Amino acid sequence: MPGVTDLDLYRDALIPQLQIRVNRRAIARHGLSMEDAQQTIETALAGTVATEFWERERPVPVRVILAAGARSDVDTISSLLLKTPGGGRVALKTSADIGTASGIASINREGNSRYLALKFNVEGRRYGIGREGCHRGPWRRKSRRQLDTTLSGAVNLKPGTRDPAAQN
Repeated sequence: MPGVTDLDLYRDALIPQLQIRVNRRAIARHGLSMEDAQQTIETALAGTVATEFWERERPVPVRVILAAGARSDVDTISSLLLKTPGGGRVALKTSADIGTASGIASINREGNSRYLALKFNVEGRRYGIGREGCHRGPWRRKSRRQLDTTLSGAVNLKPGTRDPAAQN
């Protein structure tokens, strides 16, 4: 399409994220299930409502959760204790790999599917300003068709990826 420059995928920023990979065989040696480990991790990081109390005719949930600073500390998370069926306790680090890694800040979804956005600049033509206005009319439909045609040749989709614009 004449005027489209700097065509690229919009990529979200990477941020550090806590990653916990529980070793199923290791927790099984302690008589624990994956659910047992997940419940402990969920309570520590997201919180679990343990009870509620009434304040002025309204129930207020009481959530058990690690302090904010502790939720991002790998050593604290590694030291979480898992209660075994025999009443003993084992540290999470004996049954999981725990660390930080870079991950995307957000995952965009529409209609229950992930999507990636394209970004581009327009040079040498008026884009978005037409006689009928920028958001309606034949000028916008013509530009959309031209853009779809241009992008279909410029962007190689992986197998199993669909182009929603091509379905319209």
